Amino acid sequence: SSGINAEWPLRPGDMAKKISVLFIAFVMLWMVCITTQTNTWDKKKCEKVVKKLSKRCEYQCNEIAGNGEEKKNGTARSSSKIPDCVLEGVERSVDIPWIPDTQNITVTTNSTVGSTDKVGMLFYDSDDKSAGAVYIYFSTQIQYKLGYCTSYINFPGTVPAAVHNTWKITYTTEQRVAIYCNGVQVANLLLSDSVCTGDSYWGTYWEKETTQIQFSSYDTASDKYCISSNAGAI
Repeated sequence: SSGINAEWPLRPGDMAKKISVLFIAFVMLWMVCITTQTNTWDKKKCEKVVKKLSKRCEYQCNEIAGNGEEKKNGTARSSSKIPDCVLEGVERSVDIPWIPDTQNITVTTNSTVGSTDKVGMLFYDSDDKSAGAVYIYFSTQIQYKLGYCTSYINFPGTVPAAVHNTWKITYTTEQRVAIYCNGVQVANLLLSDSVCTGDSYWGTYWEKETTQIQFSSYDTASDKYCISSNAGAI
């Protein structure tokens, strides 16, 4: 699944080729899903992969059309995407592969200030051990918290005043976390003893090699997400 979520830039010379490959892969997987009668293939997983391929194909076709819009029931509507990845619905407590140094996470929210909604993004290593977390809290002011590091604090930068927000979280193995809201960087922290005053054992968690994330079961704000390249983000 990580390969489907990864950045797949479009170049004029290979658009048609990628569409053809996606279509063939979609058809082959669909045929496996409807014909297999053994227990070696998980039908739900198969259907999930087919669904993602279908979304990717739809996205590429919209890009080739050049207008970023698609038709539904005879009317045009904006495609749910950002420039470098395709947004999909958030599922709580589900493992999502992630490579921090080369990928960022984009999350959309529709929460208002004072709603007490929260974004809860949990980091794990390959052994499913906690490796940190990022929380965004819609209190009377929008605040953030780094799990095993800080308590809830106000963003050091100015958070754009909007209801429909797009957040981007980047993290590097030098333990640097950056948070963007609607394209504006609102936090950029290099974790240290002076920063992580909420937990003196912060290094026990954050120094682990993060390989996956989960949206917490207590997450009430995250709507959609996608994973893409973080080149130049921090």
